[in-house]
Amino acid sequence: MKFWRRLKSDKLAVISLGVIILVVLLAVLGPSLAPYDPYEKRLVPLPLAPGKEHLLGTDEHGVDILSKILYGARISLGIGLGATAIALFVGLMVGVVAGYFGGWVDGLLCRIIDLVMAFPSLLLIILIAAVMERGLLAVFLALGLVSWAGIARIMRGLALGLKEREFAESALASGSGHLRIIFRHIVPNSLSTLLVIFTMRLGGMILAEASLNFLGLGAGRDSPSWGAMVRFGKDWLVTAPWVSLAPATAIALTVLSFNLFGDGLRDALTPRMRAS
Repeated sequence: MKFWRRLKSDKLAVISLGVIILVVLLAVLGPSLAPYDPYEKRLVPLPLAPGKEHLLGTDEHGVDILSKILYGARISLGIGLGATAIALFVGLMVGVVAGYFGGWVDGLLCRIIDLVMAFPSLLLIILIAAVMERGLLAVFLALGLVSWAGIARIMRGLALGLKEREFAESALASGSGHLRIIFRHIVPNSLSTLLVIFTMRLGGMILAEASLNFLGLGAGRDSPSWGAMVRFGKDWLVTAPWVSLAPATAIALTVLSFNLFGDGLRDALTPRMRAS
């Protein structure tokens, strides 16, 4: 297929896909691969430096950093996937309904989209997470309920063009209902765009989840969340930098890989945009 040939020609996208697959495998197999229990504390005077026994060292409680990162991959990916799915679903429904029906429906939904986008996203996420009881569930819901507006705007523009295409007009002329046209014609023809949005937004969700945990609005001190690890390791940046740098590196590599793969996926699916 031309799509696969174009994607394989992008070396950065292929490398990024390999990193993503590795992170997913580590998230799935993390508990089996972790050499130690990330919840077991062994009080020591200072964090232990990386060595044969602890490849990435330990934190101030003697907890193995590598084990916490392996367990934390499941948390970061799980929240990122769930929050992105919520944002994508809400944005898809709102955007397609607005673009397809037009008129006062479009006007009303566009005002709602503009209202949500008028607020700084991170500030709104922090507000929602702070109002709810602190925990990973609050982070999950806050990210999903705030990040849909930009997706809705993209999908509205796409629906405006698709509803004028021959297949949509023919379906309407043959007596098909609006819902059937939306779910049989509009949405399926938006899948390539949705796939690119999902891939690129996922990296942003993982970074936002880590940011909220770093600010203390998500996981607690004992959680293996990458953001929480960076937060509680910052006090040791001078004497034991590995406590923060190891999870920070995991966050950076994962987010960068999703963004680079999303770019390559977009170029492979829309070669005209790449050439322009």
